[in-house]
Amino acid sequence: MSRQVRMDRARMNFDRSILDFVVGLEAYFNIALPRLLLYRQERHQYANFLRNGMLKPSELYGGWHLLRLLVKLPGFMTDAGASRLERRDYLKQFKLYCDHIIR
Repeated sequence: MSRQVRMDRARMNFDRSILDFVVGLEAYFNIALPRLLLYRQERHQYANFLRNGMLKPSELYGGWHLLRLLVKLPGFMTDAGASRLERRDYLKQFKLYCDHIIR
C-alpha cells in the first residue's frame, strides 16, 4: 500500500472520528442546554423559542453556551460514572476537535 493511500485512510479515519465526536457533542448539547447550561434569566427566552417553533437548542444557541458545556462536561462525565479510560478518550477527542477548529 502506498504512503499516499495510508495517509488518505488516516485522514478519513481522523475526519470520521472528529465527526463522531461533534455529532455526540451536539446531541449532548441539545439535551443538556435547557437542564444544565442556561442561566435563570435565559430559561424564559428558551421557553418562548419552544412555543414558537421546534428548533433544536444547537440551532438557537452558539459559542457561549457550547463553552459552558465544554467546561462542565468532564464533571458531568464523572458524575455519570464514566471510567477514567472514557474520560481520557473524551479529552483526546476534545483536543483533536479543538485542533481542528483552530486550523
